[in-house]
Amino acid sequence: MNANEVKNRVKAGYKDKTLALRDRKLGLLEIGRDLAGWLETISLRPNGIDWQRRAMIEKASALLRSRRGQDSIVINFDRDQHVLFRYLILAIGQSAERIRFKSTPLDLLKADNMLVEDIDEMMMNRIGSFESDELLLNSLNSSPNVFNLVLVPGSRPDLQRSVAVRFNQGYRGVMFVPDFSMERTPWPFDFLRQHNMVMIETADGFGECWSL
Repeated sequence: MNANEVKNRVKAGYKDKTLALRDRKLGLLEIGRDLAGWLETISLRPNGIDWQRRAMIEKASALLRSRRGQDSIVINFDRDQHVLFRYLILAIGQSAERIRFKSTPLDLLKADNMLVEDIDEMMMNRIGSFESDELLLNSLNSSPNVFNLVLVPGSRPDLQRSVAVRFNQGYRGVMFVPDFSMERTPWPFDFLRQHNMVMIETADGFGECWSL
């Protein structure tokens, strides 16, 4: 390998405020690929969607696609997840009636095209909107046949603990915590340790807590 090839390999990477990657394929950011291509269409500022949110969107989509014929519920406490819901509506489609969506009111930032307007109309018809965190929390389903996918901001340790309490009570699902690695003092892990659970801090910067 000559000097120019080494130099080009070093430049191949990704960097944002919390993560620097070198010498790896950046499929999540290549417009020719499914996720990155759609984000160019359904987001007003696609360059502002960082690596961790792209990875979380892809993971949530793959999880729900695999459960189209099974009961699942998406419960979102993060007002800034409109792009995720747009993509889920596209990826899962309108026919997956066994997948339900419940969310705090979303801050919609619309791209200037008719497709996004149509997607937003479909999305708002599918999503049950809750002003109250308590009512939204109570919409988690305790049935062993239902999978709960819960999104909680990294800045809300109170909600993270409340969801973990329900997981400890036998609720099935996963909690995703965007920006978990950016919090200076992530919520105490004592409760999880005491109940044989763990919050995984992913390399992409978000947290995961599973209850299976």
